[in-house]
Amino acid sequence: GQLLTESLRSDAIAAMKTVFSKVGIDQIAWNPIFGIVFFTSLGLMEGKSTDEIQTKIKNDLPTAVTGSWAYWVPAHFVNFRFIPGEQRLLYINCMQIMYNIFLSFLGNRDAPETVAEKKE
Repeated sequence: GQLLTESLRSDAIAAMKTVFSKVGIDQIAWNPIFGIVFFTSLGLMEGKSTDEIQTKIKNDLPTAVTGSWAYWVPAHFVNFRFIPGEQRLLYINCMQIMYNIFLSFLGNRDAPETVAEKKE
């Protein structure tokens, strides 16, 4: 009994390390790239200049990245710790909808005017 319990505990710890590794790679490497692509695509579809897009990225990418860290790390922990396997996709899709609302607000927020813009 105790050997089986220790084996299961060891497997659970290894699984959590794998989850945190994957989430870490996702959030450190992929997230900033996604944010740049998101703000660039949004700016291009809105007909904004490259300067406006760069200003938007400079102003809002840090908020998007840190917001993602604050949101997705706990969300994935809950997903892999408490959500049954057959319900994980539904859970993550619901969480993604909520995160998309955050990105929508952030993407449509006006960038603060620079000093040069205020003079014009």
